Amino acid sequence: MTLARRTRMLQAALVLLVIAAVAWAAATALGSADAGAGSDGSATSDASVSASAPAESDLAYLWVRVTARDEEAQTLEVEVVDGELGGHRRGQVPVGATGTLDCSELLTGVGVIKPGATWVVSYVDEGQGSLPVTLWGIESPEHFESGE
Repeated sequence: MTLARRTRMLQAALVLLVIAAVAWAAATALGSADAGAGSDGSATSDASVSASAPAESDLAYLWVRVTARDEEAQTLEVEVVDGELGGHRRGQVPVGATGTLDCSELLTGVGVIKPGATWVVSYVDEGQGSLPVTLWGIESPEHFESGE
C-alpha cells in the first residue's frame, strides 16, 4: 500500500470520527430520544425552550398524564393529576382538567413523550385557570418526588 493511499484512508477515518463526535454532541445537547430516554421511553432530562429562561417565580408547574400526542402539531393531550411539587408553585389549572399542551417551543419535541406517561410540566404563569398552555419545560416526576 502506498503512502498516499494510507494518508487518504487516515484522512477519511478522521473525518468520520469528527462527524460521529459532532453528532453525539448534538444529540446530547438536544436531549435526543436515545440520549435522554428512560426504560419506559420517557425523557429523563429537563427540556427548556431557550437560553433566556424566565425567572423561577414566573413559572407554574403541573403534574400531567399524557393521553395522546400529535407529533406534527407538536401538542400533547393531557389530564392534570395530583402530585407533589416540593417548593415549586402549582399552576391554577385544577386536578382533573383535560386539554392541550403546546410543545412547539420545546427543543426535544414530543417524539419521546409516550401516551400514558406522567410528567411535570412548567409554563410561564399568566394566571391561566385552564388548558391550553405553552410549555416552558417538561421534567421527570422523579425530580420532584425526591424533594429536589
